[in-house]
Amino acid sequence: MRIILYAFVLGITLIATPAQAQGQDMEVTVDILEPSEEPGKIGPGIQYLEEKISRSPLKYQNYMELASAFRSIPLGKKATINFNLRQRLKLEIIPRGIGDKLIKFSLKIWSDGSLILETELSLVRSGTVMVGSPGKPDLIIAISEGF
Repeated sequence: MRIILYAFVLGITLIATPAQAQGQDMEVTVDILEPSEEPGKIGPGIQYLEEKISRSPLKYQNYMELASAFRSIPLGKKATINFNLRQRLKLEIIPRGIGDKLIKFSLKIWSDGSLILETELSLVRSGTVMVGSPGKPDLIIAISEGF
């Protein structure tokens, strides 16, 4: 009787406890791009962004990749990504919801220690969102699902 009761309680506990299922991580690539009006093309490290850049309202002649980072972030957990470029960039990403079609996440961006953006975003699965970062030079931060 005790074994049956124990198995029943364990079963109820497993059902009632929201387990973090496999695939409940936000796998993200963050690329820091320096756009310019110099004639050229998209650098070889960011060719996978070419189609997304062509549809972006951020239009430039040339895009050079300055840095890239890859993270697997568990749902509800914070990941901090630091880039030491001409300006110090720090991103904080917290996945809030991971669905079949969308990933919802919080994003904070600091430039040289000052918070410049705090927002909630939705990203289409396998998609990319691009955010401009003021500075000298201006930068584009591309956040893509996947590696």
